[in-house]
Formats: sequence, C-alpha cells, structure tokens
Amino acid sequence: KEALTKLLTEKNILFRIMHHKPVYNIAEAAQVEGIEPSKIVKNMLMKDDNGFFLIVLQGNKRFDLDKIRAVRKSKKVRMATPEEVKEQTGVEIGAVNLFSHPNVVVDKGVMKLEEINVHPDDNTKTVYFPAKFLKELVPGIIVADIGKV
Repeated sequence: KEALTKLLTEKNILFRIMHHKPVYNIAEAAQVEGIEPSKIVKNMLMKDDNGFFLIVLQGNKRFDLDKIRAVRKSKKVRMATPEEVKEQTGVEIGAVNLFSHPNVVVDKGVMKLEEINVHPDDNTKTVYFPAKFLKELVPGIIVADIGKV
C-alpha cells in the first residue's frame, strides 16, 4: 500500500493523499472526493485472446469493445470476473488501480487530466499526482482511444 507513495517520493513527484470512507464505484468516489466523475479515473481488469490487461478511463466514460479489440489485436474481450480480479491483482474490485497489473491500456482522455487519482490497493485512500508523470510511473502503458461518453 505504501509502494506508490514511496515511488512518488523517490522520483520527487509531488502528491497528496485523501483518506475517506470506502468507495466502490465512481459515483461514491465523486461524492466523497468532491470532484466530477470526468476528473476521476476508473480501472477495470479485462481479458482477451492475449491474456489479462487493465483499462483506465475517466469516470464519465464507458469502454468501447471494438476500439479495445483493435488496440489489442484480439477477437474476444470481456471483463474479468471478481475471482479473476483478486487472482490477477491481489485486490478486490473497487481497489484495483493502474499499478495493479503490468499490462495497461489508458484512454487518451486520461492523459489530458491535470491529476491522476489512484486508490493504492485500498479504497479508503486516494493518492493524487500530476498526470504528466503517468508514462514515467507506468512503463509500457499503451495510450489509445478506447472510451466513449
């Protein structure tokens, strides 16, 4: 749980932490954090012909399966089951974050945000850091148009 704040500190990236009641979806997070859903990121574990991967979208967007299939060059894409999420990430649904899995596809809209917010494997805490450092912090991420409003 402290790995993210340690990483941010080591890289001299300013961040802030908000402690709050447990949140399990974007609506709850927006209410607790006092920000619009479009400024919150959501993370979902998916599975396709190539294996498991994480998608990261703004809270007001939905994923577009056709776009994801094109980016991943796969035929079948589905959301991971709660059991697969726990097995692949070590955390429950609601605590998954962009550091929870090594294969990450980020919607291009996320890169335009001023801040990224992350629940560091704990849905009672949110860590905020500048979005411009995302590629440095998550090597190998793929940025693509995978969302729709």
